[in-house]
Amino acid sequence: EEDEMDPEERMRMEALCRAFEDLCHELRFHQKDWCLRNPSYRYKGPAPLHMADRLEALARDVHTFAEEDADLARQMARDVRADHLAAQVETARLKEVEARVEEAERRRRAEVDARREIERREERETQ
Repeated sequence: EEDEMDPEERMRMEALCRAFEDLCHELRFHQKDWCLRNPSYRYKGPAPLHMADRLEALARDVHTFAEEDADLARQMARDVRADHLAAQVETARLKEVEARVEEAERRRRAEVDARREIERREERETQ
C-alpha cells in the first residue's frame, strides 16, 4: 500500500508521523510515572489542553493513512482531557481543604485570644 503512494502523499505521511512522535515526546514530560522511571524527564504536571487539541487534529489528518494510529491519537487526546479535568478537581479539593484548615486555625486563634482576654480581666479583678 505504501509503495503505491505518490511522493507527495508519502512526504505528508512522514511529516504526520514525525509530528506524532514529537507530540508523544512532549507528552512524556506530563506523565508522572514515566518521569519517575526516567529521571532525565522532569515532570511538568498534567498536559495542557492544547495538546489534546493537537492530538485530535493529528488524528483527523492521519485517519486516511492509518486508522489505528488515528484511534490511538484520539484515545491519547481523551486521556489528556481526563487527566486535565482530574487535576482541576484535585486542585479544587486541595483549595477546599486549605480553606477549612485556615478557618479552623482562625477559630483556634480567636479562642486563644478570648481565653487570654478572660484571664486578663480575671487578673485585673483580683488585683
